[in-house]
Amino acid sequence: QVVIKWESTGIENVRIDYTVNNGLLEEDWFELVSSTPSDGEYETGFSVPSNLYRIRIKDVLDGTPMDACDGIFKVLQQPTIIVTAPNGGENLVSGNKTNVTWVSTYIDSVKLEYTTNNGASWVEIAVSTPSDGLYEWSVPAVSSSLCKLKISDTKDNTPSDLSDDNFKISQNQPRVAVTSPNGGEKWEAGSSQNITWTSDAVQAVKIEYSVDNGVNWTTLITSTPSTGFYNWNPISKISSTNCKIRITDVANLYSDLSDGVFSITPEAYVKILSPNGAENWLSGNLNEIRWSSVGVADVNIDYSINNGASWTTIASSTPSDGSYSWTVADENTEQARIKISDASDGVPSDTSDANFSIYKDKILRLVFPNGGEKIYLDTNIVWTSVNIAKVGLKYSLDNGYSWKQLVDSMSSTGSLRWKIPTTDTSSLVRILVYDISDLAINDMNDSYFFLNTDIPVFNVRIDNPKVSESSPERIISWESSPQIKLVKLEYSMNNGKNWVLIEDNYLSAKGSNKFIWKYPSNIDVNKIIVKVSDKGSNFYKTATPKQ
Repeated sequence: QVVIKWESTGIENVRIDYTVNNGLLEEDWFELVSSTPSDGEYETGFSVPSNLYRIRIKDVLDGTPMDACDGIFKVLQQPTIIVTAPNGGENLVSGNKTNVTWVSTYIDSVKLEYTTNNGASWVEIAVSTPSDGLYEWSVPAVSSSLCKLKISDTKDNTPSDLSDDNFKISQNQPRVAVTSPNGGEKWEAGSSQNITWTSDAVQAVKIEYSVDNGVNWTTLITSTPSTGFYNWNPISKISSTNCKIRITDVANLYSDLSDGVFSITPEAYVKILSPNGAENWLSGNLNEIRWSSVGVADVNIDYSINNGASWTTIASSTPSDGSYSWTVADENTEQARIKISDASDGVPSDTSDANFSIYKDKILRLVFPNGGEKIYLDTNIVWTSVNIAKVGLKYSLDNGYSWKQLVDSMSSTGSLRWKIPTTDTSSLVRILVYDISDLAINDMNDSYFFLNTDIPVFNVRIDNPKVSESSPERIISWESSPQIKLVKLEYSMNNGKNWVLIEDNYLSAKGSNKFIWKYPSNIDVNKIIVKVSDKGSNFYKTATPKQ
């Protein structure tokens, strides 16, 4: 700050202007303050450096009287110094040379000093050296971890700057020693572990690892401060019992290895195999929970009946041998899931990919035909079941008044091919499927359907083309009566539960017809069912590929 002074008589307030180029022209003057009491003093500051400053003062009322500096004066830029090295954390060795660096403005020469007691006393390095930002220092024969550097303007020691933090001077030569892993450790791939070491007179280190006892090395980090600590996160996904760590002084290439080998084991995991979604389990049954795991000794097993919103314990800390026999809980849910986790800390863990069902009772549902269909000749009867081993099937042509046996007993596979007798024509047909071990568990179509064997679509075949057994084509052939003009072709991959369109409104003539089907590459054409039906789906015929 600068105090401007003047004398005046008969003036209450003055305006003060300044110029940075001697003020030879009026436009060179700039207002400093528009009005201030004419008490003879005004304190201000100047931000623009110049060698041609002048001040003028005049009466606020009409600009007269006025007076200006008789001569020019200088405003210089504020000088600055900032120490850049050593600025804290360095490890210097006695007798070595190191560069002292700094940045400065408006300073011609500087004084360099150092302290070994955190600034309690100072020792001169150079009384006066050009302020060019660089000085080569021969590190003195001292030993201290409380060293700092001070740089100041030679003229009056102002301004000055110190190292931001302490650095270390040691009379020892650089040294690095790995402390962990140093042999015998077992680290898991993907985990986080600390590499540690001790060092003297080392500023930065390079860290490497080997998986073949030091034959080959892979760099973890090219340069990191020699703090004695580095977090390896995550550990590389490798597996070896011959691992070592090497730490090298970046500046002097001194290095140290792990004294012995350590191990990196595969990343631990748990993977549920069953139940993993869509299963149907009966409460009270003894079912097997299955999983695979690596790096896990014991597991906790839990189940949920609400899609994972809450969990109930099945087993705590049971061996992770891949199997556990569970007496299925007394629940009734279609949102069941299993969770298996490491018993030590819960990680890793896995949950069923999708919901499965737990039922207290057996379930049997007829899916097709379920009412309203018009069926001609053979068809697939389709049902779903839960916890039912064997079923029987009957059909009725008089809406359930009397029944004919279709199958006495068969495995509940969910589908039966029904070869319909040509004499069975009715509009009141019912199908009954039942559990042979408990006749009370049964289901039939919700309403009657129609059988009509008078208008056939018959002899549907699916053949390989003659050209090549590996060709992505099949020939669908059929014979039909003259009443059929257009047909629809479909295929099913689940025994007729769902159908996928192949071709719609395909011309069908009396007698033999064929369609060359270029089937999708993602299906097994030898395990599908093809259906040919009239345009209105009033009647149809299905077939499986010719073997």
